Amino acid sequence: MKDSDTMEKVKILDPIHKKAEYVSIIRYFEYQGQEYFVYCYLDKPLENGRISIYVTKLRNKISIKILDSEWVDIYQYLRMIGYSTKEEKEMDIHDLDFKKLKGVIISDYKLLSLSKENLPYFIKDFEEPQFPSLKEAKRVPTTPQKKTNYQVLYEKECEENEQLKKRIEDLENLTLTYEINFKQIQKFLQEQEDLEQKS
Repeated sequence: MKDSDTMEKVKILDPIHKKAEYVSIIRYFEYQGQEYFVYCYLDKPLENGRISIYVTKLRNKISIKILDSEWVDIYQYLRMIGYSTKEEKEMDIHDLDFKKLKGVIISDYKLLSLSKENLPYFIKDFEEPQFPSLKEAKRVPTTPQKKTNYQVLYEKECEENEQLKKRIEDLENLTLTYEINFKQIQKFLQEQEDLEQKS
């Protein structure tokens, strides 16, 4: 378990407040096909012994809105990470290379409050070797079914179609968010590039 005093840091860009700053990396992982970055500011004063935790969803190094419909799952998943570490229970987590976070653009996030004494249970020790999960490598042998329940298959197909429709609605909402923030992010990146060329 990694100590909070030795956490890795990464520079992030904030186009809304037009600033670049370093944050401490808690976790960078993939969940249900999406990338999530969890970080904090260790130099900020604590409130009643608690620290603010920022949870972002990334796509192409840009934060996108975490919808309320998916936030419940992410929150529970984070709780499971902390619980499994604290209780020394095995949990399959698809951690990603934190070096890819350099220059990430964050303008949207969910905020959590966590007791600082519990923070180490969520931190990924990036010095550990990365090996593919044995669970991911397993292939369950298929056995022929004696009878096929077509009613169950039909109901499952209908359920998947409903989930797909909901996902399409979520993507449409994300597209609107991209359109609103795109020009602002472009302008901010250009300003950062101009500053780096001058320095």
